[in-house]
Amino acid sequence: MDEPPLNATPNGPERYNDIENVINCEVRALYARIRSIVKNDVDAEVAFEAFRVHALKKCDQFDPEKGELRAWLFRIAHNQAVSYVRKSNRHPHTSLNEDIDFPARFETGLDESAIDALIATENRERLRAAVDALAPQLCEVICLRYFEGRAVADVAALLGVSAKTVYSRLDAARTCLAATLADLQAV
Repeated sequence: MDEPPLNATPNGPERYNDIENVINCEVRALYARIRSIVKNDVDAEVAFEAFRVHALKKCDQFDPEKGELRAWLFRIAHNQAVSYVRKSNRHPHTSLNEDIDFPARFETGLDESAIDALIATENRERLRAAVDALAPQLCEVICLRYFEGRAVADVAALLGVSAKTVYSRLDAARTCLAATLADLQAV
């Protein structure tokens, strides 16, 4: 799906439609960004809807001269997720522990034996828990780079940071994951 021309985004209903189109094009990445911060699917769905409403309400505040629409939307998604977590911490609730949908490359193959399948499932669960335990900034770059398959330059643009910062965060995240999952490397 192609994005609408972002630098020519007009005011009014056309801008609203352009923003809605970009949200629809980037729905998986935006959801993954929110999910990486709130840490479960139930809260991520609530925070995502709050993000969508907020972004569309504030569509007249986007200034194409200040930056890219996608980066603006990712910043709103980040801020909404952080606000949701802060609000949840003030008013604790019990949420369901939903699994994140990892790419197919982490799924077990049909050819594996029952023991291999069990080990692979346990490893996926440990990886899932290890990624969720990362600091939000590290979790974001891991999800965008590896699970969404985005280029470093694209991740940098979406997060509003330099490529060097993305590389630094990826290195820190991989170091944390390697330490957490050290016993899996031998498998």
